[in-house]
Amino acid sequence: MGIEFRSGGYIRRVRMGGRTIKDGEAAAIWDVKGRHRQVIGPSRQWMWFSTIRFLTRHKAESHQYILVRHRSGKTEHMQGPAELYEDPALYDTVKVMDGIHLRSDKDCIIVYRAKSAAATGQAAAGIKFSQANIPVGEIALAEEGLKRVVRGPTLFMPSVGEVVHEFKWSGVTSESEDAVLKAKKSVFKVLHVDSNRSWSVRFPITTSDAMKVTAHLVFGYDIESIDKVAQAEDPIAKMYAGLVADAQKLGATVASEQLRAGQQAAVTAKLETPANFGYLGAAAAGSGMRLTGVRVLGVKFSAELQEQADREQKLAAGPRAELGEKTQRRGGRPPGVGE
Repeated sequence: MGIEFRSGGYIRRVRMGGRTIKDGEAAAIWDVKGRHRQVIGPSRQWMWFSTIRFLTRHKAESHQYILVRHRSGKTEHMQGPAELYEDPALYDTVKVMDGIHLRSDKDCIIVYRAKSAAATGQAAAGIKFSQANIPVGEIALAEEGLKRVVRGPTLFMPSVGEVVHEFKWSGVTSESEDAVLKAKKSVFKVLHVDSNRSWSVRFPITTSDAMKVTAHLVFGYDIESIDKVAQAEDPIAKMYAGLVADAQKLGATVASEQLRAGQQAAVTAKLETPANFGYLGAAAAGSGMRLTGVRVLGVKFSAELQEQADREQKLAAGPRAELGEKTQRRGGRPPGVGE
């Protein structure tokens, strides 16, 4: 019998003998004719040319549910607290799933429901779906079933036939000066629709005289349409493509001489004008978002441009240093004074 609880890894062929199934254990037994029975302990079972397999116990707490796929094809969701022994004669798979915690009214998810599942639910409840029956935020789709937006604060537990939409957004890496989209996308289900969202990105700008600088900007944006955000599939990739196009336009209006001559304030003003990011704004609007502002965190010169700026600075500093030496030799009097 042993001290430890046995689970699905314990399988024995018993010619003749018995097994004790402790309280807290369960087992499936197939007799000599292949007939199956499930035994939940405590129990002492006598067997003859039989196979016994102890069963893995699954437990769902109050914020979880057990997803059960029956061998008959039926799917069941057992909301916690609940427990179930995974019997291979009855179930294909048994998994414990977490509910989705929407912590505030700024958190939401999109839930799809198949037409067959929706119709089954309606028939069971005696409800006929019409436009009047659908709450605000829910959309009736004639061919694809039902789609609804669930807002927090709440703990969402999906019913059978419901699927929660997964957002797959690209990220932007800045490991090099030329920012690129990350190969691996960020996958999430909860969409935050608060009004203070921001997007930090570094991207290259080629000036009108073919010099490169890297601008680090932070864009503020709001989500105006959850539906459009879901349909856009990857808003970040579309916005980044728009940003690249805007960078080309902005670069054509900036000369490296402006940056070397200390006129960075004028360049910063251009970068902090949302109207100068027309392609980015259009991509955001098409994805259900609206740009609210842009802030410059820094502008970094390329190695070639930095070398030119340092050289010009040294040339400009030479005459000033020579003038300072002459003034010091004359006792602090500028040349021509008191001579």
